Amino acid sequence: MSDEDLEERFRVLEVGDTIRMQMQKNQLNAEVRDRVSPILEPPTAPNGRTTFRGFVKDAGGMWDLESITGAPGSTTIEIVVRRAASDL
Repeated sequence: MSDEDLEERFRVLEVGDTIRMQMQKNQLNAEVRDRVSPILEPPTAPNGRTTFRGFVKDAGGMWDLESITGAPGSTTIEIVVRRAASDL
């Protein structure tokens, strides 16, 4: 899934919906049950691409970090985030 597809997916999911995704451990700065926000960098050029950088703990975020799994010593983890609030 591209970063643009992921950005769109974040936008269209409703409260209660979840996303399961794999990412590098260093892209997550939060713990299970934290409220989080995705870090999306806007394109640097007019036709550039949005870049997904991970998730960060954010009391005002709209997502709850439901779970983190990964093999010991692995740099890759799988997370589940749940939409906890609406931006409307």
